[in-house]
Amino acid sequence: MPEDPALFVDALDKAMCFEWNQLTEEDLSRSDSYATDRKRSELCSHIIDYNSYLQALNMKANIGNVTSMELARFSQLINKSNQFNLRTKRYTEAAISQMMERNSNYKLLHISLEDQIW
Repeated sequence: MPEDPALFVDALDKAMCFEWNQLTEEDLSRSDSYATDRKRSELCSHIIDYNSYLQALNMKANIGNVTSMELARFSQLINKSNQFNLRTKRYTEAAISQMMERNSNYKLLHISLEDQIW
């Protein structure tokens, strides 16, 4: 970093420290996600118990094999948080793609939930 604090912003911009390596569809629709989360919170505030809240959402789960279309998001999620990667081992997109090709050795699944708020 430069000695002059007035140059920090320019230095960070040139270093591209905050640039995304890749953007997924989910990244681009993040503001929509925040809006639906607010709607869910509002719904929750009007319902007395959690089970009723979950029923009111009328959720549907979709489970399927990871395809090349989901590869970028799959890679992003399993490398972003241990919540989605119980072994804490990190995989590149190339490694995940190889796992997809060797489907007899690996089973790569995605799960998504939709609710009536969408």
